[in-house]
Amino acid sequence: MSKKIYLNGGADLMKNESLEIDRKFISETDNKRICVLDLTTNDDSKKVPWRDFLKQYFRQLGSKETFFASTSKDIKSQLNSSGIVYLPGGDPAILMENIKNNELEDSLKNFKGILVGNSAGAMVLSNEGVCMGYKGEEDRIKGLGLVNFAVDVHYDKTQDEQLKSLSLSKDLYAIPETSVIIVEDNKKSFIGNVYKFSKGNKIKIN
Repeated sequence: MSKKIYLNGGADLMKNESLEIDRKFISETDNKRICVLDLTTNDDSKKVPWRDFLKQYFRQLGSKETFFASTSKDIKSQLNSSGIVYLPGGDPAILMENIKNNELEDSLKNFKGILVGNSAGAMVLSNEGVCMGYKGEEDRIKGLGLVNFAVDVHYDKTQDEQLKSLSLSKDLYAIPETSVIIVEDNKKSFIGNVYKFSKGNKIKIN
């Protein structure tokens, strides 16, 4: 199976904002096993209720098993038997730091199943991740480069001037909440509205 990457612009799973998208990527795997990269927060008290929710959420969409990996040993021991690795929303800087601290870059880059990034997860999987104005400030991180373009998540049109200015030095794709870019064999497909910002211009892709 070739690597397939889902980049979700942001979705609140507790509000069922991504049901059809999440059902779709689960249906595309044979073993229906999901490994959640549980690294977007260092606060263990937040992880327990989130884990309970995700197990039930993914089960109703067709998964056979959902488990959580917080260390290099966890994820490396589970990757070969997983159809999906899921990088959730949260703090992208913490997620990237924990991936590096646990030396998971190569494991993710070599994974042959489906990689799914929601919000912070999408930023980390991309060449560069941007979040303009979310939580009242701009977040920007250098991603893992599993796709060779930059993304802006939680996009809305109030960010256009910032993104046009940024696009003078680089192209980037702006993904609204509940919209998705799917990349397979370097080919892109789209769910929902997605916009490309290039050389100071905004182009609607889908």
